[in-house]
Amino acid sequence: MAIGIACLLLSLFFLQDEWSYNKWIAHVEQYYEVNVTVGEEANAIVVPAAVGPQLLQQKQVENYCYYALDYIDFYAESKFHQAVVGKILNTQPTFFDFFNFEFTYGSADEVIAHPMHIAISEKVAQQFFPHQNPIGQTLSLAHSPYQVTGVYKLNQKATIMPDIVLMNMEWNEYVKPALWQENGGGLLVKVKRKEDCLAIASSLVTLVENNQEQVFENSEKLEKYNVFLSPLDEGRFISKQTALLEGKTKLETLYLLVGCSVLIFLLAVLNYINLNQAGILSRLKEFQVRAMLGSSRLQLLLQIGFETLLNVLMAMGIALMLVEFSMPIYNLFLHKTIGIKHQVLWSGIVLVICIVVLLAGGILSLYAMRLVRQLYQVKANRKQSKSLRLRASSLFIQISIAFFFVVGGWIISRQVHFMEEKDRGFEGSQVVQVKLFTQQIRRKLYRNDKLMQEIQQIKGVKSVALSTIAYEDKSIKTKYTAYYGMRKIPDFVMEGIDNRYIDMVGFEKIAYRPIEIDSLPKVWINEKFAEKMGVTPEEALGNAISYDRSTYLIEGVVNNFFSTGFEEAVQPILLFQWKDIEFLPYGINYLSIELDQAVNQAETLERLQSFWIVNVDYEYPFQQQTLSKQFESNYQHIKSQKRMFLIWNVAVVFMALFGLYASLSLYLEQKQKEIIIRKIVGASPRELFFLLGKPFFITVVLACITAVYPVYWIMNAWLNKFKYQQEIEAYPFVFSFLLLVGLVLFIIRTKVRLATKGDLIKNIKYE
Repeated sequence: MAIGIACLLLSLFFLQDEWSYNKWIAHVEQYYEVNVTVGEEANAIVVPAAVGPQLLQQKQVENYCYYALDYIDFYAESKFHQAVVGKILNTQPTFFDFFNFEFTYGSADEVIAHPMHIAISEKVAQQFFPHQNPIGQTLSLAHSPYQVTGVYKLNQKATIMPDIVLMNMEWNEYVKPALWQENGGGLLVKVKRKEDCLAIASSLVTLVENNQEQVFENSEKLEKYNVFLSPLDEGRFISKQTALLEGKTKLETLYLLVGCSVLIFLLAVLNYINLNQAGILSRLKEFQVRAMLGSSRLQLLLQIGFETLLNVLMAMGIALMLVEFSMPIYNLFLHKTIGIKHQVLWSGIVLVICIVVLLAGGILSLYAMRLVRQLYQVKANRKQSKSLRLRASSLFIQISIAFFFVVGGWIISRQVHFMEEKDRGFEGSQVVQVKLFTQQIRRKLYRNDKLMQEIQQIKGVKSVALSTIAYEDKSIKTKYTAYYGMRKIPDFVMEGIDNRYIDMVGFEKIAYRPIEIDSLPKVWINEKFAEKMGVTPEEALGNAISYDRSTYLIEGVVNNFFSTGFEEAVQPILLFQWKDIEFLPYGINYLSIELDQAVNQAETLERLQSFWIVNVDYEYPFQQQTLSKQFESNYQHIKSQKRMFLIWNVAVVFMALFGLYASLSLYLEQKQKEIIIRKIVGASPRELFFLLGKPFFITVVLACITAVYPVYWIMNAWLNKFKYQQEIEAYPFVFSFLLLVGLVLFIIRTKVRLATKGDLIKNIKYE
């Protein structure tokens, strides 16, 4: 019971934590996130900087706020401390109108009074200005001095929770034509009424149509785009993108965790009922005497209910200790920090007590009263048959739940193994990704070939390269449109590489032909892009691709490769030289370094770090990770689900078998007379085993067979979120069936053997 209660409480903490985002914000029901999706797959998000002012000018919204699509990392310095601070947000002066964090020092009005004013969280204030009021003091960010005019609390969950707020984005009351050419980032609006959202979305569609040439930099009619508004209080669940910077909720994880916790709790309640039925049967004479002395049914019901309450309170105490000890591991599985909320805790305690006392206590009270009535009835066999059916139904549910967990854990493990073993299209175990925190660091590398050569000359380094490809799940990528002759190729992903990158990471070249023409820039494409062109990889070589009024020649085709995990299909990719596209160098976030396997890698990384501090940057940390490890982070939550299911499997199978043991004990207790008589007349242990175990064996087999389709449907729905998945095969079901049946037969055989080994004379005397 304690395990079931602990699982239920942990799932309630997780559910409340996810549901609490933005719920505390004043007037949150009026706040919406605006998304303008572009492309056939609606994956590209473009929100022009003119949208907010246009809606405000037309009086369709009361307020708006743009914010950057990602946090910034800056080197921060005060008189007392220096460190790199992440989660710095660049936004507009209206930010605190939407996220009204509580200020402990200063106010939002003081922050917006000057562009060089900033607001910081209490954590940053304590870090850089310990034990004092930071208002009016200077905090330098990337060597630019800012004055602290506000300190706010981050004690409430929000979809944007910055540690430092900069307000360098201009807020416009009226539309300027140039704003249509700027991508403003994420956009929040305050509507007057919820019913106005459809009208606003329709109006934005017209605005985008009227300004397509400026927004999308071409004069063609876009085939597919849409505008929709996501409620801010539900944005973590339904937002199209991860522009709400704390990310989206993994709904499948939420459903899986809460659903499995409820099943485990149900299993625990059924076990409690089965185990206490045997206890009530052993106390039958006590209840008979109490009835003869005048005890009413209500008194009997209250007695058993009170005993159930005491048992639940003891189990609750153990469960609270389990929750306290398991919370760090639970947070590690979920990759977040969940605290114990007293309001949720007390609500959960009351909920559990009510469910167990009313359900388990009620069933046990009815069972006790029925046994007392049977003492005065001649035909009790029919009642015993009904009791057996009730126990069989309980066992049926328990085995079905155990079957689901065993099969589900097997399928999740196979999917994780499939993702680990699937060809990713690149070799990344020897390639290290070094993070480039600032544009100054990027500029120092891509403008200084000599510095790149010096890095390559370090002992243990084979090659270095720069690329915009990041093997991590970022917010939705911008999609572009190109032309192959008159054929339109929409929704392709643009990435920038240099000449060394393809060979370094091991992209498979499925077609390649050097181009001698130097007047036109060269590009590489992946196999998916060649399919969009309608040609084979060999036929694509040497052809011209037009993008943004420029022409590029295809020099080679690489095999499809994965960069953001397996939950999305491989996209058509056009690999430019990053020097050929003006804005691509700004997207270089990592320096790729190939290490020599023949040289000790730890020593090589130490030499790299020493060189980096002296020649590249000494303020920001030397943060590196192998390309393979970086890619694995895309499905880390699935690996956590695998480990969690493994723990659940052990607990659930144990609880199901414990429930079987309790049911079998009660059944054999009731059959004690029959066992004695059959043993006296010569029945063998084998005959008694088949006779007594047959009802339970049939129940277990039927439970497994009945659970096959629901389990298949649930796990197939889970697998469908992956574009590349391992098909569900029969042997996980067969293995789980054989495992559960084998364990059940072992318990039945053991229990029946113990029941038939008693002293017959003593048992006859007792009966």
